[in-house]
Amino acid sequence: MKRKYLVILGIAIILVLGNFTKWLFRNQNKTHNFSDTIQKNKIKKHKKFKTQDSLKIQADDTTTNKKIDNPHGPTNSKENIRLMSWNIQNFGKSKDANEIKYITKTLKDMDIVAIQEVSSTFVGPQAVAKLADELNRTGNKWLYAVSDPTTGTGTERYAYLWKPSRVRLIGEPFLEKSLADEIDREPYLARFECKGERVLLVNFHAVPQSKHPEREIELLPRIQSKYANEKIVMMGDFNLSQKSPAFEGMRKRGLKPALINVKTSLRMRSNSTAPADYFSEEYDNFYFNPTQIDARASQRIDFVRDFRSLEDARKISDHVPIVLEFVPRTQRRENFQR
Repeated sequence: MKRKYLVILGIAIILVLGNFTKWLFRNQNKTHNFSDTIQKNKIKKHKKFKTQDSLKIQADDTTTNKKIDNPHGPTNSKENIRLMSWNIQNFGKSKDANEIKYITKTLKDMDIVAIQEVSSTFVGPQAVAKLADELNRTGNKWLYAVSDPTTGTGTERYAYLWKPSRVRLIGEPFLEKSLADEIDREPYLARFECKGERVLLVNFHAVPQSKHPEREIELLPRIQSKYANEKIVMMGDFNLSQKSPAFEGMRKRGLKPALINVKTSLRMRSNSTAPADYFSEEYDNFYFNPTQIDARASQRIDFVRDFRSLEDARKISDHVPIVLEFVPRTQRRENFQR
């Protein structure tokens, strides 16, 4: 009888231990699965960060103008107006749908975009319209204006695109006819009101080095004289470094470069000894009077690193875009002349 009770007690102990072991194993699996979930979430967040970082829509410390208040590139402040200038090589003739989508991603966070080298044929305005259509799919409304073909040798068009929720176009953009006889691609001017501050933008593409761009740049102070009461930002592809004596006339009238020692054009092909050294010349820039324009940051956007090779990147353009951020300051309304 006593042996029978011992057998029953032993069986009961075995059953209890068995159930306890199952419970322990089950909870260990839950703990393990919970840890896996945390780890997976961390990986997802890391991948998301990498995806955002791969766009590289930010400044390198090496590309930022040290004289601007913020030496680390864009401030991402909603109070700032973000102005982009970009020579998009042969825009209209050489960009397919995927390339236009990439350009859209590059400039969608801007408020105003000035483009040089738009094709002078009908395909140029069509390409700008396609770009505006893509931008309108990004969550913000965009408007655009395209110039008539310029009058001199090497004719092309210019374009502006802007967010009407951020800035307001005043009047119509226009080619500066007073310089048409002396400058091959006369500048394209536009007035914008940026939260109460009126700014006159001058979009310009100088002739190439072989045609001596300094001769054209030395004529640009005439714009300052003609529109002396306005706050001016000259921008574009000057085909000349800001160090050139040709800019002395602009400097004397208070205009300073936003970018100093920053190369913006791309080499024809990769440097075999230094493949990361794909920049060529300091051609693209902004020029403004610091006492009139409260600039906070300037940068170039290095999109080359998004591509497998320099050759692939150059299908977008042989220049990288540049950006100037400034804080609008309310000014009294003045009589503007044209």
